[in-house]
Formats: sequence, C-alpha cells, structure tokens
Amino acid sequence: MEIIITPGGWGNVELQDICQVLNSVDMAFQPCFGENISRFPVTVIHVQNSDSPYCNRTDRFVYLTTEGTHWCQYAYQFSHEYCHLQIPRKVQSRLRWFEESICELASFYFMPRVSELWEKSPPYLSWLTYAPHFKEYAVNMSRKKPQLFDLDFSNLQNPVIEYLEKTEYDRPKNAFIATKLMPIFEADATLWRSVPMLCEIPDGLSLCFSLKYWQEIAPPEYRYSIQEIAHLFSLKI
Repeated sequence: MEIIITPGGWGNVELQDICQVLNSVDMAFQPCFGENISRFPVTVIHVQNSDSPYCNRTDRFVYLTTEGTHWCQYAYQFSHEYCHLQIPRKVQSRLRWFEESICELASFYFMPRVSELWEKSPPYLSWLTYAPHFKEYAVNMSRKKPQLFDLDFSNLQNPVIEYLEKTEYDRPKNAFIATKLMPIFEADATLWRSVPMLCEIPDGLSLCFSLKYWQEIAPPEYRYSIQEIAHLFSLKI
C-alpha cells in the first residue's frame, strides 16, 4: 500500500521518515485485517486549523495535526484514521459512535504491535531504542482519556446511548468503550476482518439489532466475538 506524504507544515522532519512510521502502522494492521485490508493509496496531509485529525474516505486523504519527530503521535493519529479507511463506506448515523470507538481502539491496539515490529526490525537501526515508546504511549493514552459510565445499554433509561447516537465524537467516552472492547479483540485478533462490514448495517437500527445484523453477515468464525461485544453492552443477540 502506497502512502503519499504531502509536503508542508510538518516542521523539521524528513518526509521519508514520516512515511516509515506510517508504513509500520500499515504492517501492524496487515496480519489482523488479512485480505480484507484496503490496499488503495493513502495521501497524508498536515492540517493546522483543526482540533483533531480526520480523514476523507472518498479521496483517501488523512489529515494529521502532529509534526516534527513525534513518532508516537504520528502512529497514534494515523492508526485511528487508517481504521476509518478500512470501512469502505459511511457507517449508519446511529452507529458512528461505535465506529469512533473501534477506531480509537485501533490506536490502543496496533501501537504495541508497532513496538514489536521495531524491536525485531526497525526502519533504521538507530531507531531500535525508540521501539518501546509506541506501546508506552498507547498505554498512557488509554489510561488518560477514559470517562467511566454505565455500559448497560439494555436499560432504556440509560441516557448514554441516546447521547452517543447524537454525539459520535466524544473522545473520553470513545476511549472508555475502546478499553472495554480491547480484551475481545485481543482474544480474537482476526475480528478486525469483520470491521469493514460495519458499513453494510442498514440505517435506523438500534444497537442491539445492528450488532445482530453484523453477526449475521459476518463469517461464522467471528460470530462468537460479536456476541461478546453485545454482552459488553448487556444485550442479547
């Protein structure tokens, strides 16, 4: 997969070095997404007037806010946006908070894999000592952001699910959900291969029926793990 770094705004850093870091993220994704991973070129652009990174799925543009040689920030931001690009079309509106949580999980999940890659074969030998920092950064971010709340979404009185369906971008809440999803994905790394199917869930479905639909269209080997996700939210599918 080709990663194109657009010049401008990155500060005192070589574009080729940025590319090496982002290629490492792609390499970490590959075993988990397998043949379902998107192989179309990705153009990466620095953006200044934005509070957070974002992507354009149609043009396959990723906009990052980091600069210089902050390799962990590059990997963290790109992992999240690259996960979005693995989903070929828009996810239905009521489920976009779930997509955001999955993509936040991607940063927490894949950065330790980048550490493992660099420990074995860093892009440059001089970068070997930097390898542990990716894992450390992901762990620190997962502990920093979460905001505790009740995940019992079977409870019709729980205001959180209604809030999330209207407010997909709530990083503390997305991060908390990501940390709860982590054990399920760690137990079944190939579950990532079913993430691109999220865009096939029809619009207007509740979370319970969305997860049930996802389970039905996913290959049989992923259905148990999707059921575990439903259990996380106290839902039966």
